[in-house]
Amino acid sequence: MMDWFLKEVIVEESLDNGTSPGNPQLYCGINSIRRRLQEGQIRPRKPAKKIMLNEDRRVARVNFAQQNLNRDWSRVIFLDEKTFSSSHDSKLPLWRLDNTRYEPNHVLDTQRSGRISVRVLGWILSDGPGELVQIGGRMNRAQYVRILNDILLPGILDRYAHPRPITVVQDNSRVHTCRIVRTWLEAHRDEIEMLPWPAKSPDLHPIENV
Repeated sequence: MMDWFLKEVIVEESLDNGTSPGNPQLYCGINSIRRRLQEGQIRPRKPAKKIMLNEDRRVARVNFAQQNLNRDWSRVIFLDEKTFSSSHDSKLPLWRLDNTRYEPNHVLDTQRSGRISVRVLGWILSDGPGELVQIGGRMNRAQYVRILNDILLPGILDRYAHPRPITVVQDNSRVHTCRIVRTWLEAHRDEIEMLPWPAKSPDLHPIENV
């Protein structure tokens, strides 16, 4: 597609300048390039962001997909943490003239004082969301085990009527994979089975879109 745009630009500029389309020194005006891009519905946009993967991690993701191709994902629980804030610091796109950065219409108001942030842990399955648990401060290993034992496990067992063990997915953060958590999971292996998740793969985790 892009080759077509470039060829069209070369032909147009050649006719305007009376030069040969094969001339390697042909000048192509910026306005011509803009027109061709607009005609092709190509607009300036923010690039998508994805975690960079090395070859080993790419292979691991493919192997994971093949190994779980026939898994019944309706019987899998997805677990994760999220922080909600009453304000945000993300950059918004703005089209403006030079030297007008601080004009009132070009300034995004922010308010640090009074901002409220709440960190929660929740889970979802095929028929909807599960419980939402508020986390006090930054979650540590002991707090995570308490949530698993006192809130998550009873709630899952009460709602999830399928045969045991129940398959659960969590990411590979250090809190989730530390020794005390692995020991707890081993003690409850008849009730909960943690599905090994590929490293650097939050984009495979459906709860990230909730």
